[in-house]
Amino acid sequence: NLEVTVAMVDEMTASKGAPKKNMVHRIESIALQSMRESILTSGFDQTLTTMKKSTDTRLWRLIAETALESLEFKVAQMAFAKLEDYRGISFIKQISSLGDKM
Repeated sequence: NLEVTVAMVDEMTASKGAPKKNMVHRIESIALQSMRESILTSGFDQTLTTMKKSTDTRLWRLIAETALESLEFKVAQMAFAKLEDYRGISFIKQISSLGDKM
């Protein structure tokens, strides 16, 4: 999954009541961090060239999410297709059709 979720068990047991959000942390792997950095520095074209042979779903999910945030719908659609994420592809098609109507 390229992410590790860490729970601060000592703090959870010491505190009274429900655990707080700051007691749970997500830590990205080096591969996920470097992919995020690659997208920011090299752009989607270079990153996609590097990723073509990768089957890691978490990296493709990162590309899809980042492309959506950047309004790069073609890149996002390609990443969702690679993930076989029908809802993501449908979402992209809906957004794209809204742009045509405006």
